[in-house]
Amino acid sequence: MARPISEFSRSLLRLIARRPLTSREIAEQLRVPLRQAVKACSNLKGAGHVVAVETLRAADCRRPMYRYALNKELLM
Repeated sequence: MARPISEFSRSLLRLIARRPLTSREIAEQLRVPLRQAVKACSNLKGAGHVVAVETLRAADCRRPMYRYALNKELLM
């Protein structure tokens, strides 16, 4: 049995239901540390609630950034 979704994760899901966002945009809009937003997105992706719909590259960053959206299969 999976753990229940936290209130923060519910807020994150409501936010990306409007439009796909990066973890940085999520952190800014929810006013939380970037690390918390990245971890939550990773956990929700692993659970199948969200998917990475786009991979972005920033000029000043070596790691890729992902734009997350709700998993459409769960909505059907």
